Amino acid sequence: DGDWEDGESFDYRAKDVQVNGYSLSQDEDSLLVVVSEYHAQTPSVLLKASQLDKAYSRALNFVKKCMCEDYFNLIHSQSPALDLALILKEKADNLASIRICFLTNGRIPQFERGADKINNAAITFETWDIIRLYRLVSSGRGHEHVEIDFKEQFGTLLPCLRVPCDNSEYSACLTYLPGDILAGLYQAYGARLLEKNVRAFLQAKGKVNRRIRETIKTEPHMFMAYNNGISITAKGIDYEDDDYGRESIRKIDDLQIVNGGQTTASLLFSKKTDGSDLSRIFVQAKISVVLDDAKVDEVVSNISRFSNSQNKVSDADFDANSKFHVMLQDFSRKIWTPDASSMWFYERARGQYADEKAKCTTPKSKKDFLKKYPSNQKFTKTDLAKYVNTWEQLPYYVSRGNEKNFRQFTIRLMDMHHFIPDEIFYKRLIAKAIIFKSAEKIVSAQGEHGYRANIVAYTIALLLHKTECRINLDQIWNEQNISNSLAAVLDRLSKKVRERILADAAGKNVSEWCKREKCWESVLEIEDEDLKAARRGNARIELAK
Repeated sequence: DGDWEDGESFDYRAKDVQVNGYSLSQDEDSLLVVVSEYHAQTPSVLLKASQLDKAYSRALNFVKKCMCEDYFNLIHSQSPALDLALILKEKADNLASIRICFLTNGRIPQFERGADKINNAAITFETWDIIRLYRLVSSGRGHEHVEIDFKEQFGTLLPCLRVPCDNSEYSACLTYLPGDILAGLYQAYGARLLEKNVRAFLQAKGKVNRRIRETIKTEPHMFMAYNNGISITAKGIDYEDDDYGRESIRKIDDLQIVNGGQTTASLLFSKKTDGSDLSRIFVQAKISVVLDDAKVDEVVSNISRFSNSQNKVSDADFDANSKFHVMLQDFSRKIWTPDASSMWFYERARGQYADEKAKCTTPKSKKDFLKKYPSNQKFTKTDLAKYVNTWEQLPYYVSRGNEKNFRQFTIRLMDMHHFIPDEIFYKRLIAKAIIFKSAEKIVSAQGEHGYRANIVAYTIALLLHKTECRINLDQIWNEQNISNSLAAVLDRLSKKVRERILADAAGKNVSEWCKREKCWESVLEIEDEDLKAARRGNARIELAK
């Protein structure tokens, strides 16, 4: 659903506290904290409201203890929960929002817990249960479908002006949204409204955000005059006449804000943090209804590119539509594995795999699709960046998270004058993916929790450095697997990497340490006799030049 990015999952429980994972936003002002509950029962368990409330309280207790006390001193130095505790302590005065999410495979009754506040951080609560997860998966989309009925949800219709558009690609209309409604939408749906937006909310750091916030506080009546408004895409609009017979918007199907995420989130932020009155604020909106499903990603990308004038957006933000990525997608749709049993699926845009699977309307067609494109042979743009940057021995970039790593990958790609891939590049890329995915399984099987992403990147990069990249990618492509000897090396080496990283961090934030080039310099000091043999050319075929 795009709600969880670059996070860590683990299990931490103590008296009256529990956390199972977290994800810190790129701007480090917004934090997602997850508490989970699994039930090995069929049919799924119907949880009581009291169980949900207790789970929220355990997670909230952890947050409060870490922000207001020195709770990190009570957490074991090798526990991934220590990183979260340190983040909460160090950023206690800078966090603008903390979302506590309860994740379960049970069913959750109707329950709503009121917002809270710690220091400057607004605390909100949300749930993901088996029913919501099923809706997301069965919809065949890369994001949860957002359908807004303004009359039912807000007791009003939106006045509008339809734009005459004589084409088969899109239709359009103009409207304005009251500030309270726009803030209410963001509070209810959060990042799902910004699914296709190229910019996340910058949490009032930049000049634009500060000015938006200042206008809300001091000149709300001038907001529409000063603000550029928002751009929305939709799958459909239901119109209805108001009491005066004027055509108005009642419902928007699959509403997505592609430009104006800062404006939208600033309204809610100012309302919660500053207590701002939004009743005098109105935001103009252009709504584009994309009629051609095949062009959704291209149209949305172009809308973002051409309409985003509040903050400069570089070409790297839209790179999914570059020739490089389009050609990789084409290769993934026509190149079979050597035994002709399946293909790898490159998901150039989020949700492509689910969309293609959803087009299979019969059990047989779905079975055939999964046979042709197994789910474990799907990889995304950010996966691609991880594979390539790890191979280039840049594990500290990979450790900085999916988006930052992808951005670095894109910059390097542009420096190569927009390198165009060929079939050999594609097949060797898949071999790198096989190594990476194999290493992930190996590290997971070791039973040690946390930091898998960091350990995998550093282990593979170290292997490449010590062997002078003597890994036969063509052999791995042909076999669609790694050898037992390579698996053994990855297993042994990853344990040494984990030990070195944790020792160097010395009780500090391990994830932050892994983002530094000095961490890589330290890992390079690890010695391994088998790797020395590989460098001398005495290794097996998979490590042969």
